[in-house]
Amino acid sequence: AYWGWVAAGAKRAIAQRQLELARDRQDQVDLAVSEGELAEINSIDNRRLIVEREANRIRAERALQQAAILLSLYW
Repeated sequence: AYWGWVAAGAKRAIAQRQLELARDRQDQVDLAVSEGELAEINSIDNRRLIVEREANRIRAERALQQAAILLSLYW
């Protein structure tokens, strides 16, 4: 149960970092689109990716909470 909790925490941290990277990238993509370097579809696709990564982060958070509850049964 302990190692499941540790793994869930690591997965949540990874999901959070991926979300942050996608949000940072959105600023760069928007700038490139406004300067004509990229097509608008790139901005739309990255926004879709942000939403997907937000959902992954929420799933990882729930998994961490479930692992914490399971671990608490042993305490």
